[in-house]
Amino acid sequence: MVQMTSVVAVLLMASQLSIANSQMDITPCGRLKGCLFAPPGCNPSADCGIQFSYQVNEAFLNMELAGTPPSQIGYIAVGFSQDDKMVDVFFFHSSKYERMNEVE
Repeated sequence: MVQMTSVVAVLLMASQLSIANSQMDITPCGRLKGCLFAPPGCNPSADCGIQFSYQVNEAFLNMELAGTPPSQIGYIAVGFSQDDKMVDVFFFHSSKYERMNEVE
């Protein structure tokens, strides 16, 4: 599995927007792709509110972000930083505005 040195991934939850419930295939986790789950200690196949996977494919980073915020108004996001202070964070979020899902 590819080491992600000097990159910190953070899973965030906030109460701003709404997102649909979804699940990702966790079978390849640890073998073909790296996976992170939240909250800490959750069971990935049962009760994780957020699921994030990553896979390096030559020059590309493939990511999946799935989950359900704890309220109807919320979003999920993943951020990348070169330090543990999360300065100059580059992040992706998945949110829902009315009836249109958006990934940035």
